[in-house]
Amino acid sequence: MVVYLPVPEHSPSLLVIHYLYENVKSTSSDITNLSEIFKQQIDRQPKAIAIASLLVGLIAMSCAGIFIRLSEGELSPNATIFNRCWIAFVVLGLWFSLKRGGQKQQDRYTRNDLLLLVAAGTFFWSWNILWAWSLARTSVANSTLLHSMTSLFACLGGWLFWGRHIDSKFAMGLVLALGGTFALEFKDMQVATDNFIGDTVALLSSIAYAGNIMLIERLREKLAAGTIIMWSCAIGTVLCLPIFLITGDRLLPPSWQGWLFVIGLAMVSQVLGQGLAAYSLKILSSAFVTLLDLLEPIFAAIAAWAIFSESLSLSNWIAFAVVLSGLYLASSSKSAVK
Repeated sequence: MVVYLPVPEHSPSLLVIHYLYENVKSTSSDITNLSEIFKQQIDRQPKAIAIASLLVGLIAMSCAGIFIRLSEGELSPNATIFNRCWIAFVVLGLWFSLKRGGQKQQDRYTRNDLLLLVAAGTFFWSWNILWAWSLARTSVANSTLLHSMTSLFACLGGWLFWGRHIDSKFAMGLVLALGGTFALEFKDMQVATDNFIGDTVALLSSIAYAGNIMLIERLREKLAAGTIIMWSCAIGTVLCLPIFLITGDRLLPPSWQGWLFVIGLAMVSQVLGQGLAAYSLKILSSAFVTLLDLLEPIFAAIAAWAIFSESLSLSNWIAFAVVLSGLYLASSSKSAVK
């Protein structure tokens, strides 16, 4: 039952209530319309959002080398990776717990999901261990140059396992980007028999990274990016433990500075960087994501130029331009998306 109270037509209180009602209604309507427009714009440009997320992720991942170098002043490479994994796992686990608000709802995984998650985590751990090991046995330039072959392995793996082909525009962009990277790193490359083992391990690291990205791409068809990264970190933590039993290395940093380095590695490079890269794989192909990784040496070189005043020659800037041209060509092709 509705009761109508008699209110004078020109009552000040009625005018105030009417004014407030109309303004709140208008504002609420405007906010709703604005959010709908914003959502529609995002839905219409999923590729642009995915590329932007990946670029931010690459900038975060490019900091990994700095954190690892600083951390290895106190810890072994295996201990650094161990701390990177378990800290990221704890952070993501707490985040998921808070997100669910204490609910007991659990994700349901099929047998195939579990196999892919374990494989992705194993490839993730292998890539990090092999990369760190190669840096101790070959030059940084050799390791970086061989690791840039990841995009080729991702294209080959996509063709062998997923039956995926790349179009001519993507192939041309791939050749340009790789050519620019080779021009950038080739002058510092060291050809010596002493580097053979380290170079081989660096090449194996690039294969492991390609496998990790390909598996994440397949898992993103069903699972959230954070879930995949959390599983990878959990598996990486478990796989690091047997090495400690063999080597007897220190597990945890002995100083607060060391803790800052491994926490920065876990939060910036792993949770943020790897998380955004995994998020972009919902839309982008693994071949394109690994190709865009070629921006990391450019970010590192420009950062060294800006922070440490390291010189960049004209040939460096030309190589940057060639790489960027190749990446732009590849990003505009149909093979960039899944």
